[in-house]
Amino acid sequence: MENVTFLSSGALNRNHYALVAKQERALSSEEADKAAWDVVEDIKSRITRKSVDTIASSIGDLFAAGARGWGFNIPYSNAVWNSRQAREDLLLLLYCKESQTTKHGKIYSQALFFALPTALTLAEAGSTVEERRTGYLFCSQVLPSNHEMQLLVINTVRKHIDSPSVPDILLALEYVITVPNADAIPAINTRLQELLTHKSPQVRQRVMYAFKALGILDPDLLFRCKDGLQLNLQHPDSTVKGAALSLLLTCFENDVIDSKLTETTILEVIQRFRPSKSNSSSVRLTTRAVEVLGESLAKLDLDLYNVTVALSELVSKAGSRQLWSLVLAVFKVMSQIGQDISIEALATKNSDSQPPVNPLSFLKPLLRQPDINLNLTLLQCLVLLPPVTWTGGSVGTHAEAKANDGLVADPLSQELDANELFGEEAGKGVEEKAPLVVGELNTIAFPPLFNEQEVGRIIGFLRSKDTTMRKLTILVLARADPSEDGIVSQYYKQILEGLSVKHTDRILDPNLQIELVSQALEASEVLCHDDPTVYASLIADILGRADSSFGSTEITSPTLSSKSGASNSTQRTRGRGGVIESAVDAVITK
Repeated sequence: MENVTFLSSGALNRNHYALVAKQERALSSEEADKAAWDVVEDIKSRITRKSVDTIASSIGDLFAAGARGWGFNIPYSNAVWNSRQAREDLLLLLYCKESQTTKHGKIYSQALFFALPTALTLAEAGSTVEERRTGYLFCSQVLPSNHEMQLLVINTVRKHIDSPSVPDILLALEYVITVPNADAIPAINTRLQELLTHKSPQVRQRVMYAFKALGILDPDLLFRCKDGLQLNLQHPDSTVKGAALSLLLTCFENDVIDSKLTETTILEVIQRFRPSKSNSSSVRLTTRAVEVLGESLAKLDLDLYNVTVALSELVSKAGSRQLWSLVLAVFKVMSQIGQDISIEALATKNSDSQPPVNPLSFLKPLLRQPDINLNLTLLQCLVLLPPVTWTGGSVGTHAEAKANDGLVADPLSQELDANELFGEEAGKGVEEKAPLVVGELNTIAFPPLFNEQEVGRIIGFLRSKDTTMRKLTILVLARADPSEDGIVSQYYKQILEGLSVKHTDRILDPNLQIELVSQALEASEVLCHDDPTVYASLIADILGRADSSFGSTEITSPTLSSKSGASNSTQRTRGRGGVIESAVDAVITK
């Protein structure tokens, strides 16, 4: 922070600014952690000293009051509690707690218990909403939910919930949501029921989340919110309705609300979505409805085909407006339904289109975007979809499923026979493909979603330096071509060949070696097909090749075009041990 002034740093106060500067100048993690500990000790000594002074001043004030009754003119003490200073101290303590980087220097919650009286006082008597919020925040981060001091916090929560002040009600409800406690239920349950009809949408929203959090601890509480819940399901504010959907799911899971009302409410929100009238609030509400549908899908008595058709209509609308969060939410739910049903529902969407158009064509712009997050969204969608819907080709289905007949536990475990990767005619015009219709024997044909150049771009994601993108790309390609000689298998063999090359006349670049091992491990996770024995065998082979190839440098990587720029000192430090250690860490933390 040498070139950053205090005013432009965004620091809480001078102490915060000095601490961050000292941590950045630290030569080791231990030194940085010690700087945080020093601040904690400084605040502790100051808060402890102030507590003693406050007690002394309170006793002095009591004596002065009694003396005045006898006619003696003794002034009161001038001790004044500084709530602003208290707020800054608490926030700085939380920063110190979260900034630790070593296990030995970690600041545990118990080490900050000395500040709990200050936090409780600030939560109840802070002069501003920000100060009271800070008091609640400190208690939620430091005080365990089963600690006896929670009763003191509950007392403050009850006072604020009973108050007419909306900000104080919201602060109290937020604490109940964050730290639900069964001891709070008798103290606030009556007021919670009243707040279900409060005029403030923010209060209604949070009180339903509070019912949800407390209802998990005491399901009987959910029966008391049933009437208010049904009222809020019809509320015009989308945030209120979204919270009501979350509470509806909890009530349904605890047999408070029947499945018919749950199903009708969720599908009504989904079917009412209009792209032309969509805004951020309506998109969030519809996304939440889709998520609730996914969470309750196995328990609802639904006609899965009709539900999937409704979802395919929704995803087409969302895709046309590039509402990617909603698109991804829909595909996650469809992945829980049998592939036959999903395939027929997607085919029905464009069964009469001439020339035939892939129903997922709205995904193609994601591939052309330079934003890696949009590329990741595309890969996530492809992983969730039946491969034939985007690789192209024909498939036979048996989609005459009754309610819940088509549910699958893990969509990635369902393999679907496909042609060569993305079809032999991926580079040709879509006009040469068969129309997208349901045939006499439930045979459905899809034109390929991507052409040859676009397929190459997807394969090129294997060269990304982003680990998540490489892993998703491997999953996508493995689903498109699951054969033993598929592209993922070829990619894996290429890495192993690179690890086997020896060039003893030069110094090995350990960073490149580690990168190769990491890429091989990523591919092995898919190629083992969740078989522990196969996975162990692949790991042993990878580590064996990595160890035997040490001493070489010119190792060719399918994902890196040039060697890492690590210095020779770094190379000597890491060496063979560093390569093996990194590989073992990757396996253990998998």
